[in-house]
Amino acid sequence: AQILELQPPSIESTESLFAFLPSKAGVGCSTVALNTSVALCNTRNESAAGGLRSELRHDRFMLQIESPYSVMSAAENAHEMDEDLWQRLVTTRGSLDILPAGKLAPGFRIEPTEIGHMLEFARRNYQAICIDLSGILAKFSVEILYEAKQIFLLCTPEVPSLHLAREKLRFLRSLDLESCIRVVMNRATKNPLIPNSEVEKLLAMPVYMSFPNDCLGVHKALTSGRQVNPASELGKGFRALAHAISGSKKSPVEKEHGLLEMILPRKRTGTFSAERVKFLSYLMRRRPT
Repeated sequence: AQILELQPPSIESTESLFAFLPSKAGVGCSTVALNTSVALCNTRNESAAGGLRSELRHDRFMLQIESPYSVMSAAENAHEMDEDLWQRLVTTRGSLDILPAGKLAPGFRIEPTEIGHMLEFARRNYQAICIDLSGILAKFSVEILYEAKQIFLLCTPEVPSLHLAREKLRFLRSLDLESCIRVVMNRATKNPLIPNSEVEKLLAMPVYMSFPNDCLGVHKALTSGRQVNPASELGKGFRALAHAISGSKKSPVEKEHGLLEMILPRKRTGTFSAERVKFLSYLMRRRPT
């Protein structure tokens, strides 16, 4: 007891928490978050975990999730969460550990304190956490943003998206979060009506990274149950973002794996997931014990 008092055990807690925030619905935030998380798994040679946006049918179809458990289950038990319960709640898809957002439940609310308990648990058990928020900045979403090491604000080179991106930036700046924000331009074209230089003037912030417009590639990935082809320009972009946030060196193009092909017997681990309506989170596999 005296030894423990003099030298209390240290519990490692990751700071690698990344939030993906769309400027508006339909800018491809979940596609970016999902594929970046898969690329991050490959980069780190680790597995990821995710909570799925319940109302996006293509995501549910893509990952073939039919779990009766959801983020609401996790939120209801947040104050007494342990590893055994996580293992019962999570759905594993090869390199992905997933906790679905579940069905729409208008009367159900996630409290910031519940988010705090989930994040604390996740930080202790995972090497990195990637969270895709809906863009509805509820109290618990703001709690996540405060906890994030980096916030990736997703937008497209279109006036409505850029206008709302500017509004979100104003809000985030009011929270003193500007230093954490990284603007990511999705569906960029070679000759955009609004070039990145104009976007940067409008947002008063540099564009951190741009992803090319590849509707066909995304469509093929969704309908075939695969990640976006990592050899494509878009796939390379996802991998570049994964390398950037992991701090690792670039690696050769990985072999393309279907998400459904990735369903292999693996050790199940706990996961963390948060937002109940439009939320997607991915957690790197737990730290070795």
